[in-house]
Amino acid sequence: MDFLKVNNNFNFDFYTLRKIYGCYYNIYNRTTEKDYYNNADKIDDYPKKDIIVVNNIPAYFDARINQENGTHKLFKVYYLDGFLVNLKEFINLDSYIKAQFGSKSRSNLRKFVNRLETCFDIRYEMYYGEITNKKFHFLMNALEKMISRRFLQRGDTHESLKNWDDYINSTYSMILEKKASLFVIYDGDKPIYICLNYHHQNILFFNIPSYDIDYSKFRLGSIAIMKLLDWCFSNNYTILDLSYGNLDYKHKWCNSKYIFEHHVIYNKRKVHIQFKAFIIAWILRLKAFLKKRKIDLFYHKIVGKQKRSINKKETFKEINFTSKEITKQTFNDLSTSQIDINCDDFAFLRKTVYDLQYLNFEFTADIKVYKLNTNPNEFVVLGLNKTAMLTLVNNPYNH
Repeated sequence: MDFLKVNNNFNFDFYTLRKIYGCYYNIYNRTTEKDYYNNADKIDDYPKKDIIVVNNIPAYFDARINQENGTHKLFKVYYLDGFLVNLKEFINLDSYIKAQFGSKSRSNLRKFVNRLETCFDIRYEMYYGEITNKKFHFLMNALEKMISRRFLQRGDTHESLKNWDDYINSTYSMILEKKASLFVIYDGDKPIYICLNYHHQNILFFNIPSYDIDYSKFRLGSIAIMKLLDWCFSNNYTILDLSYGNLDYKHKWCNSKYIFEHHVIYNKRKVHIQFKAFIIAWILRLKAFLKKRKIDLFYHKIVGKQKRSINKKETFKEINFTSKEITKQTFNDLSTSQIDINCDDFAFLRKTVYDLQYLNFEFTADIKVYKLNTNPNEFVVLGLNKTAMLTLVNNPYNH
C-alpha cells in the first residue's frame, strides 16, 4: 500500500504553494460560488496514473476530477472536522461576539485586551501586501523559535516544522502578492505572538499561530482571533478558516464546521485497479474512525514518551519560584543590584515577572527587578502597586 504513503496534501499545496493537481479540472469555492483553476499550476501527470490519493481537501472546495477521457472515478473518505467562522450574517466584530458568546465571556474578552495593553507597550501589525525581506526573515525566525519552545513544553512536535523551508521559500512573495499574511502582536519591538495566514478569495486561512510562552497568562490566542476577525470585516473577508484540530479555542470561536476529505481517484476501466482503490479507501476510513475515537492519540503519546526517554536533552526545563509580598521598607533594608530581564542571563525570570504584572496590573516601564547580593537565588520585583520577593526553587539552567 505504497499509495497511502504519498503525501499529496491538498490543503498544504493549495494554500502554501498555490499548486493544484492535474487530476482536477476545477476548484469551486462553494462559499462564493466562484471557480479557481490555473492549468499552469498542476503538479502531477494525470491521467497517466491509475490511482492517485489526495489528502485533506476542505469540503467548502468542490474539487472536480478531470473527466477528459472518461476513465477515472473517485472514492471520497470523510476524514476530520474543520472549524471556521462564517461572518456573512454579521456587520462587525461586536455583532459576531454578541451572537457567539454570553455576557460573561464577552466581558472576559474585553478584560483580556485591557490587561495586555495595561501591562505592556502593545501594538498589532498585519503584514499583507507589504513587508521587507529583512522583517520577513526576522519574523519567520521568531515564529519558528516560538513553535519549537511551545511544543518542547508540550512534549510534542509540530508538523509545520518538517516543511519549514517550503514556508520560507514561498511565503515572502505571497505576502507581497496578497496571497499570505503575517499577523503580529508586539511588546515594544519584540514579537510575542505571530500567525502565518493564507488568503483565497473570501477566505482567511488561519494556518500557523504561536506565541511566546512567557506571556501565557495573557490569552494572546483569543486576542489575536479578535483582531483577525476585525481585519476580516474591514477587508470584506467572510470566512476565517481555523482548519482541523480538536482544540478548545476552535470550538469557542467557530460557528460552523466542515469536513476534510480524502480522495482516492482511480482508473475505472481496470478491475484490479478498482479493487485496489476500494481497499485503500477502506483503510483510510479505518484510520479516520480510529482518529475520531482518539486511539491514535494513545499511540502518539506512547511513541512520544519513548522518543523523549531516548533524547533527554529535548526535555522542557521548568523553572519554579516561590513568591511573597514584602514592603518597600523591607526592600530598602536589603542589599541588592538591579538587573535587566531582557538580557539572556536573566531570561529565566521573565515569565514569573510577567505573571506578577498580570496579577498586579503593572506596566513594564514601572517594574524594576533586583537580585540579592547576599543570596543568588533570591530576587525582588519592585512595582508601583506591589513588591514581591522571589525565591528560586530550581534552576536547571544554573544561572
